[in-house]
Amino acid sequence: MANCLNPKSLICLDRKSIIDAGGYHLFGSRIFSVLGLVFAVLGIISDAANATLGLEPISWFLLAIGVSVVGIAPCIGWAVAVYLKSMEAKKEQ
Repeated sequence: MANCLNPKSLICLDRKSIIDAGGYHLFGSRIFSVLGLVFAVLGIISDAANATLGLEPISWFLLAIGVSVVGIAPCIGWAVAVYLKSMEAKKEQ
């Protein structure tokens, strides 16, 4: 927690804490990916049935794209933290 901008903040830039919480980051990413798939399926069903399932089909597809892109962010943050830690370990050798 020494590298945090604000010690009481939930967002921390400490690589060790990011790597330790990797399971949570990847679990959150999976949730967003599944949600994106659900929105895409709703868009396909809505388009095939020529019906409006709460939103127009294009809105479901745009929502699926947006949620899927948001789901990539936790994976990228975790992967960068692991990469930087491995580079530090390699530099120490």
